[in-house]
Amino acid sequence: MFDEAGLPEVKIYASNELDEYIISGIKRNGAFIDAWGVGTKLVTAYDDPALTGVYKIVAKGTEGVFEPCIKISNNPEKITNPGIKNVYRFHDGEGLMLADLVYLEDEAEVIEKLIAERKPLRFNHPSIDYVHFSPADYGTTKTMLKPVIIEGERVNGPRMLQEIQEFTRTGMHSLHPTYKRMLNPHIYKVSISDGLKRLRKRLIDECCQEGDS
Repeated sequence: MFDEAGLPEVKIYASNELDEYIISGIKRNGAFIDAWGVGTKLVTAYDDPALTGVYKIVAKGTEGVFEPCIKISNNPEKITNPGIKNVYRFHDGEGLMLADLVYLEDEAEVIEKLIAERKPLRFNHPSIDYVHFSPADYGTTKTMLKPVIIEGERVNGPRMLQEIQEFTRTGMHSLHPTYKRMLNPHIYKVSISDGLKRLRKRLIDECCQEGDS
C-alpha cells in the first residue's frame, strides 16, 4: 500500500514480545515486514530461566603438568569428559558444517596428520559406547577454541559490532537448513575422539574398581 501510494521509502517494523515462532507464523501469513524488533525474548532466558550447567574439574596439576579428572554418575550423560581438550569443526565439500570432534590436546598432532592426509577419522558418540561414524569425505576443517587471555594478558582485541554480525551470518549460512527448521530439526553431531574415549573409559574403570574395593 505504501509503495502504491508513492512512498517506497517507508519501512514497516514489527515488535512486542516477538520470538522465532511468532515471526515464522507472521511470515507464513505473507505480512510485509521490513524489520523485526526482538527484545525480551532475545536478551533474557525467557523460556529457561534456570542455568542447569555447572563447572566440573577436568584436569588438575601444577607447573604445566596436568592429571585428567572425571566425574562419575549413574546417568551416562552426566559423566564428564576428562583432560584438556579442543574442538575441530568439519565442513562438507559445499562448506556446510558436518560435525564437531572434541579431542585431547595430546592428540592434536595425530589428528592434524590424519586431516592433512585426508584420512577418515572416527567420531564417537559422547555417551553411548557402540555408536560412532566416520565421514567418508570432508572439506575444510578448523580449530574452534582459541586463547583469549595468556598469563593475565588479553591476546585479542575486542571485535567491532559489524565483525560480530558478519561472523554470525557466516556461521548461520554454513549450518544446513535441516538443523535450523522450526519443526523436528536435525541434531548437530558433537562427537569425541578415540583418544578421549579411551581415557574416559580408563578413568571410569579405575573409579569402579576403587568403589568395589
